[in-house]
Amino acid sequence: MRLIDVTAPSLQAAMAVSRERYGDDAILVSTREGDGEHVITIAIEQADTPPPVSAKEKKSSLSIEEIEESCYEILSGHGVPAMLIEEILEKVRNFPAGDVETSLCEALREVFSFNPLGSFSAKHVVMAVGPAGAGKTQVLAKMIARAMIKDNQRVAVISTDTQRAGGLASLLAFANVLSFEVRQASSPKVLVRMIDELLANHDAVLVDAGACNYLDVKDLAYLGEFIKPSKVEPLLILPAGLDVQESWEQAKSFRAMGTKRMIITRIDGVRRLGSFLQPKDKGGLAMAEFSDTPNIKDGLIPAGAQSLTKLLLSKHHATKPNVPE
Repeated sequence: MRLIDVTAPSLQAAMAVSRERYGDDAILVSTREGDGEHVITIAIEQADTPPPVSAKEKKSSLSIEEIEESCYEILSGHGVPAMLIEEILEKVRNFPAGDVETSLCEALREVFSFNPLGSFSAKHVVMAVGPAGAGKTQVLAKMIARAMIKDNQRVAVISTDTQRAGGLASLLAFANVLSFEVRQASSPKVLVRMIDELLANHDAVLVDAGACNYLDVKDLAYLGEFIKPSKVEPLLILPAGLDVQESWEQAKSFRAMGTKRMIITRIDGVRRLGSFLQPKDKGGLAMAEFSDTPNIKDGLIPAGAQSLTKLLLSKHHATKPNVPE
């Protein structure tokens, strides 16, 4: 049995990081707070099972040159821009762990920001925002399923999508399966009132915004009208597989509206993950969760350096699809 301290900005985030790094078998020993941080002490039996790696990566003591070469191969294969690859490799050189997985994981931890959702709070209302087809409603269903099944929370959802035909229908379909309350807010003032009403007898309230075209000034302005008075946290739902520049520009537009975190969707449908990697020193959004399955239950993976490393390695070693020439 080994004791490990996990530090995060909140108790919920620390618990989420613990689950992401060490799984559900970790035993909570104690919690403490200080200097704006929460620290939990957990006990574990053994380390997590590592992701699949090649024979070269399994070698216990690779040279820094071999590690750098392997990391370059992995990152370039994912379509990561050259300048960002160099930034990551610079961190790899500063962390000569002797194996690719550990070196890459620690480099990613230095370059990117991770901030998992954790458990929902009545004082913190999240609004799912993003482009059409990103999977916002499905992600909300996954968030609700986790809150209801794993955290035993009472959850309600408010839709502000009054413009898209059938925008409420898919949300109601999920509500029929998971049994949660759904309301529709036709204006920012109505949204504020509904949030207050629902929080009186629910543990958490989530908001499903309509699709927003980041190139349409009217779309952005309309979304902003709902965000500001309601004091919700806009959470960007961004699909993997976009053009790198497109992802950056979308993130930049939503960041200007107060967005600080994003959930990456459709990971199961792409082979390259370089499009959404945004370094924190360039103002990149923090990664909150990864969605790599259409299944609603257990459909989200808390984002962290270790889970991102696993995804990069598993995609890198996956068999290439048999596509006709």
